[in-house]
Amino acid sequence: MIGQFLNVDLEITSTRPVGILKREFEAQGAFTLYAGRIPEGHLLALESNSNDYSSKGNRIGVGGKINSMCGMVEKLSPKARMLWESANRRDFDIGVEGVDGQMSARISISPKSVQQIAAVGGTLSVTVYRPFSSGDLPAQRAVVNSAQGKAKRRPGTDRPIKPKP
Repeated sequence: MIGQFLNVDLEITSTRPVGILKREFEAQGAFTLYAGRIPEGHLLALESNSNDYSSKGNRIGVGGKINSMCGMVEKLSPKARMLWESANRRDFDIGVEGVDGQMSARISISPKSVQQIAAVGGTLSVTVYRPFSSGDLPAQRAVVNSAQGKAKRRPGTDRPIKPKP
């Protein structure tokens, strides 16, 4: 059974602060999920903030999101690109929601997408989330709704987060 594609997150860990990467990815339209210290050093977690639908109304799939994120890497300034290349981890993480009642979920990734990730020195991972139900906490639903292009919600509430102008 095919799972529902949610989004592609880009997770970068480095021994050095990642502020320049954060600024440059955000300037290109990425949405920062987390930027800060972790036991291994510094983590920057991003997702593509590109429109989830093409101009023809078709949903942009995993390949389009990977293409968008790899394009952002290719446009980094020389200083940011040096930090990117020295990072401990550059992980393109494909999020998939599993299918209720199914033992497995499947998503296809084209050779072109895999080549794009390799060309920028990234790794590829897939995270399969269990299907969310009506009994889940509002914050859990907000994560999935956000990835599905719905309004982002304040953790623990059903109130939307207003985007910054």
